[in-house]
Amino acid sequence: MQKYDALMQAAKGNPITPELLAQVEAASQKADLDYLASEIPKAIQQSI
Repeated sequence: MQKYDALMQAAKGNPITPELLAQVEAASQKADLDYLASEIPKAIQQSI
């Protein structure tokens, strides 16, 4: 999420560097966002 925040801040007025894009992509892959997006709602529903 920190990398996405950095990307959003850069997009608001600064050029987005290839390095920043690579960092965001790497963080996204490491976090496995697709998995989290599918599992977190299930976990919340089970908790309820």
